[in-house]
Amino acid sequence: RSTQPITPLTPPATIRVIHSQYNTLRNVPVGQIDTLDLEDYIKHVVPYEVYASWPEAALQTQAVAARTYAWRKVLDRTTYPYDVTDWADTQVMGPNTYTTTNAAVDVTRGQYVAYQGNVINAMYSAENGSATVTLAGLPYLQAVDDPVSFGQTLRGHGYGMSQWGAYRWAGQYAWNHQQILAHY
Repeated sequence: RSTQPITPLTPPATIRVIHSQYNTLRNVPVGQIDTLDLEDYIKHVVPYEVYASWPEAALQTQAVAARTYAWRKVLDRTTYPYDVTDWADTQVMGPNTYTTTNAAVDVTRGQYVAYQGNVINAMYSAENGSATVTLAGLPYLQAVDDPVSFGQTLRGHGYGMSQWGAYRWAGQYAWNHQQILAHY
């Protein structure tokens, strides 16, 4: 077993976001591509993916998942004119930020999820039920039992982190964002 230290990766400074026709939250022309500071982008994603009133650990979990997902898109889409859309086909982005979600982004700044030294495709959806769904070809996205989600109806694709599951782990069991992310 190797005992070599893991060298942290450096996140991209910016992300290119194209405005989707389906996103009525932002008042910009459809197809407009904005280059944004990555951390500012995450501050505009988190409150549109989960409720700003959720427990701090759930907000931090979402911040790390959103950052990791965005980072992976930047790495994968180098030949495209944009990295993500501002809608649910990637991550919803809106015009507002909130103190609670900004704090979650700030306290987790630079944190991401990796597998074998590489930034993962950090998939998540609203309610994954139990068990979550395995995504073939990605060894880090394997089904896990999610006791806090027993009996819940699947809402979304079911891969990776369950946003409502994160809410319940944080609120009912006082798990921190690292415990939640490790679970999923």
